[in-house]
Amino acid sequence: MSGARRSVIDLGIAALAIGVIAIALEIWTSAFRVPGYLMPAPSAVAARFASDIPFFLREASVTIVEAAAGFAVGTGVAFVIAAVMVRSRLLERTLFPLAILVKLTPIVAKVAGPITGSFLMPSRRCTTSPSACSLRAAHFQSPGKGLAAADRLFFWGQFINIF
Repeated sequence: MSGARRSVIDLGIAALAIGVIAIALEIWTSAFRVPGYLMPAPSAVAARFASDIPFFLREASVTIVEAAAGFAVGTGVAFVIAAVMVRSRLLERTLFPLAILVKLTPIVAKVAGPITGSFLMPSRRCTTSPSACSLRAAHFQSPGKGLAAADRLFFWGQFINIF
């Protein structure tokens, strides 16, 4: 099967799934008389979108510009930090385990961690991903060892009993 034909089939399946979900939601909101402010019917969403397309295009452009700006700033900061890490062995040994930890930590934990203080005072049991737990444990047990220590901890399953 060619790539173009496979793409058309995939798009058809996705469109069919979206259609089935929209019909199910339409029936559900009508059958249970769900108020529009709780869960608007798909037909109401489509009607609102069709009635004010310029509004949605304007808001979409703002979102795209802000996402692009955030990406540019984040990339710039990451480039500067990487350049500094290449020049200083001390900073590399200090920042590299933190960079790996940030990369492996799920977004939910990144948001909830500072709020609950779980990054400052780790609990007995790690509630984030096993990879992030083993990295955090590796960093606290042997800072500077980085992924080598994390791999050993993760392989043996010690991340469960560290915190």
